[in-house]
Amino acid sequence: MTFVENHALTISTDHRFFLASPMMRRRRTLPKQCRKHQKRLDDLAARKFPTARMFIYGSGNRSCILAGPKGAVFLSTRESRFLLLLLGSPLPRTWDEVSEILWPNPDDMPDDWLFNIRVIVSVLRKKLLWVGAEFEIVTRHGEGFYISRPGAA
Repeated sequence: MTFVENHALTISTDHRFFLASPMMRRRRTLPKQCRKHQKRLDDLAARKFPTARMFIYGSGNRSCILAGPKGAVFLSTRESRFLLLLLGSPLPRTWDEVSEILWPNPDDMPDDWLFNIRVIVSVLRKKLLWVGAEFEIVTRHGEGFYISRPGAA
């Protein structure tokens, strides 16, 4: 479960997303403006990809879907930025490099930015497992983050 604009985003087993307000306990479907994104997610989840792939729609990486052999999930803007940063280099990325990519304007950086990065990494690891990606995010103490392919020698 990840939090988006004070709403809990829940993934159900049939690849549908539900927004649940913290104040409300019942689920409701996505707003009308998100239904086209839901259709894209359903279409990609129906296709079975042999490897994990990122699909970016529109300008920037505001609408990003990660699809793999087991299904497809939405990625938030920060999750997609972080994953693209790691996929772009075989070298470990430091905490400072990650923070510069996630918050380009230093004034927008939250006081608890280290905690936010840990949450993003945790959520991304779960999403990578959920879609059946062939790689994983590794944290190397004192160096940073990098992508590892367990089957590669």
